[in-house]
Amino acid sequence: MNVSNIKRIVSQEWRNDFRTKTIYLSAIVLGLTLLTALFVSWQNAKTLNAERQKYQEIVQQNWLEQPDRHPHRSAHYGYLAFRPKSSLSFFDSGVDSFAGTSVFLEAHKQNTVNFSEARHSNGLLRFGELNLALIFQMLVPLLIFFLGFAAISGERESGILRLILSQGVAWREILIGKTVGILAIIFALLTPLLLISLVLWLVLNNFQINADSLIRLLLLLLGYGIYFIVCAAIAIVVSSLTKTSRNSLLTLIVIWIAIWIVMPRAMQNLGASVYPTPSKSQFDKLLETDLAKEGDSHNPNDANFAKLKEEVLSKYNVKDVKDLPFNYGGFVMSQAEDISSGIFRKHYGGLLEKFKLQNRVAEIAGLLNPYLAIREFSMAGAGSDFTVYENFSWQAEEFRFNMIQKLNDFHAHEIKTENDRIQKISRDNWGYFPKFEYREPTIFETFEKQSLAFLIIPIWLIVAVSVIWILPNKVEN
Repeated sequence: MNVSNIKRIVSQEWRNDFRTKTIYLSAIVLGLTLLTALFVSWQNAKTLNAERQKYQEIVQQNWLEQPDRHPHRSAHYGYLAFRPKSSLSFFDSGVDSFAGTSVFLEAHKQNTVNFSEARHSNGLLRFGELNLALIFQMLVPLLIFFLGFAAISGERESGILRLILSQGVAWREILIGKTVGILAIIFALLTPLLLISLVLWLVLNNFQINADSLIRLLLLLLGYGIYFIVCAAIAIVVSSLTKTSRNSLLTLIVIWIAIWIVMPRAMQNLGASVYPTPSKSQFDKLLETDLAKEGDSHNPNDANFAKLKEEVLSKYNVKDVKDLPFNYGGFVMSQAEDISSGIFRKHYGGLLEKFKLQNRVAEIAGLLNPYLAIREFSMAGAGSDFTVYENFSWQAEEFRFNMIQKLNDFHAHEIKTENDRIQKISRDNWGYFPKFEYREPTIFETFEKQSLAFLIIPIWLIVAVSVIWILPNKVEN
């Protein structure tokens, strides 16, 4: 294989494309679209993060400003936890707009995360939030197809292809040169916009970037680079196998519609059909049913808790709860919280598992569809995939459980049994409760849960290179 031949073909492809007005018009449209998406998503991420941080501070301040109060009243007073957007979510918002943003934490009840942006937005959001990832994933491949549909079929029609081959240039050199030429144009158009994105990303994070975020950024750049290689390879392969440029263009448009529009929706519906999930009312009913089996901690005549009372009295060898070395009411609340939390974790964990199985259908389909592959990879790399929502849910529940149990401990040891309800503890105790601070999963934790999404992209690179390598044996002059 002659490298100099490949360089000449790349150079010729560059000159040919930049001789036409179409490439300049495409560059202007793509640039304006990307800049608009960049500004909108950057501003949205900046505003939402500032709002959520502000309200989290207000919640914490309100908690600290409670007056002297019975600890069980504070348990029902509750606490709001907000989910911040990841540092790279302005690039790919993923499920951020469809997953809940906050959860109310209280005693006896485990609430699910609510108030998604999609729920309070118009229907356009369901077509995809305008951001760089959406444009890179859907519009850039379309531009690549328009640049590459006539790369070989056009030269076949004009007779130039036979002339090039007669000069001793190998088919493989032509295919590689055409692919690299298209990629060179795409990268030349995108590089300035990526540099602007990088600056805005640094500004968004106050120029404080940790190693994890940097690794995520590098992975995203690498992943999208591979994705564009795959798209360019598809364009060149189709152009090589079709007789005319018209047929090549029509074939690529059909492929784009099938792979980028039809199949993703079909996989989503397939996942929901194979792994159906209960509605919120059905889910709540399942919780209520299992909780009812365990008894009512607020009912002194409940059989289950009456048995617990007998066991405690027997253990401490006393006849009345007033003689226990702690407040029995606080103890019961603690036991009830253990029970309800266990039931919630069981059912909610099962629900999240169903959602993950639904998503797994799209992940596996990524082996057949490069768009699905990059979509799952991009969300995981940007920290805006479903695992982040799951991670936030469990961190919020852990925070809630620890908070309520600490209040129950105050109830059991700081409140006397006699005249329980009218007693209070000092407001100074509220300062012992930490502020909720969400910890984003690291890229390594994400990889552990989303390994398939990360591994499919290199597989597509191998496929693209392999097809370009063996294609010369299949094409006609």
